[in-house]
Amino acid sequence: MRRHLARLLTVLAVLAAAFATPGMASGKAHAADDWNPPAHLNQPLNEAWNHVESTR
Repeated sequence: MRRHLARLLTVLAVLAAAFATPGMASGKAHAADDWNPPAHLNQPLNEAWNHVESTR
């Protein structure tokens, strides 16, 4: 019984944390286009993405 209550409390805590995160409460996540990687990673990330696109 204690194990079930502990699991329930864990799940409720995770859900509360998810809804407390900005953007999640409204059901809208931020677009991936908003992410700006550090300048030194732009070229390697673009090369990796181009490879993924060319192989799919």
